[in-house]
Amino acid sequence: MLHIYNASAGSGKTFTLAREYLRMLLRDTQHDDNKRLPHSRILAVTFTKKATAEMKERILYELFVLSTTPTQSDHWEALHEDLKLNPDASYFHYCANNTIYGTEWKYVPDTGNVPLVCDMSSNFLSR
Repeated sequence: MLHIYNASAGSGKTFTLAREYLRMLLRDTQHDDNKRLPHSRILAVTFTKKATAEMKERILYELFVLSTTPTQSDHWEALHEDLKLNPDASYFHYCANNTIYGTEWKYVPDTGNVPLVCDMSSNFLSR
């Protein structure tokens, strides 16, 4: 999959590239044929070291914000819409603290009427 964004200076390319990187990283694999990609398989290219550094800083900052206070992220609404739960799902399963990948949900996701199943084995007796 190749996406090219061609735009003039100051038009928001870095913002767009950061959002697309986050979308690829967090993509819903259950409802999307394009599987989630590990960070090591995503290549984002800009033409200057300054733009590369800015994009990297934005991505790391947004990952931090998404992991601590997700609704404060500039990308929350777009990512939340992308990851929208199918209301007809039989259940929603997630791992609250994934020690293999070093990720942790800081909140219990709102699944509406869809039953929620959580692997909390890494949280046992800790919260």
